[in-house]
Amino acid sequence: MPLQNDGDVVRGLGFVALYAAYLEEQVDNLLLIDLSRFLVANQAVSRGSILSASCLA
Repeated sequence: MPLQNDGDVVRGLGFVALYAAYLEEQVDNLLLIDLSRFLVANQAVSRGSILSASCLA
């Protein structure tokens, strides 16, 4: 959505700040999703290693 140039720099900076906040929120959501997937996979691997080690003992 292009904005018309009305010469108001502060208004333009406000839009930049607003869009940056939306972008930051989306990046945080993506990182949380990927981090939670990694932690679940890591826990499964750790449990498998512990179970294997206890079976060998």
